[in-house]
Amino acid sequence: MRVSVSGTVILWIDEAHHLLTPGTGRDPRLALRCFVNLMQGPKAVTLSLTGLTELHEMIPNYRETVRRFGCIHMRPLSGKNQVSTLGRYLGFC
Repeated sequence: MRVSVSGTVILWIDEAHHLLTPGTGRDPRLALRCFVNLMQGPKAVTLSLTGLTELHEMIPNYRETVRRFGCIHMRPLSGKNQVSTLGRYLGFC
């Protein structure tokens, strides 16, 4: 997969609830399969999905998803100081 070949270790998808909501041109099951594929194998990436509060409820409790997804509830971030705090939390700074 191109993401792992590029050396990417964390892939952050904001507004991810749009990918997991059925609608024209959307396939939530395919999106979940792609997420799981990204998180597998020796060149797996860490996937961070952000969006609506209900996002964690959109990820079904399948055996292959339940052990790969964790949920952290965070308040909205704005401004440089809060983004720096998030970076330190994730170990970037």
